[in-house]
Amino acid sequence: MAYRGFSRIIEVLIAMMIIAYSTITIPMIVYDYTVDNSHLHSIAFNILYTLDSNGDLSVIAYNGDWDLLVNYIKLLIPQELSFNLLVYDENHNLLFSYISNFKIFNSMVSAPFVLKLRGVTRIIVLQVWV
Repeated sequence: MAYRGFSRIIEVLIAMMIIAYSTITIPMIVYDYTVDNSHLHSIAFNILYTLDSNGDLSVIAYNGDWDLLVNYIKLLIPQELSFNLLVYDENHNLLFSYISNFKIFNSMVSAPFVLKLRGVTRIIVLQVWV
């Protein structure tokens, strides 16, 4: 009878060691998102094209509501990607800049998008990286 209680204690200790080992090693696994540059460029361009096809991008560019544009991009971009948004006027003067994350990146692409509405020209550059 005494050995039966001892074996339960050993089982509990082994189970605790397995759980402790799992909780230590599982968070150490690093997931590497490998994305082709052409795929990143496609994502960036499709985000801008989607906003422009709805007519939202032209209105935002004309009104200068850049925070709204950043919020739209945050909704459309995949979570594992970071982005930088640059907006220039027709003379290449920087009007707005937003960086979503300052992490070191493996690969980055830029997707420029030129808009002209009511005589106002805006160059929107969306840079996307993993």
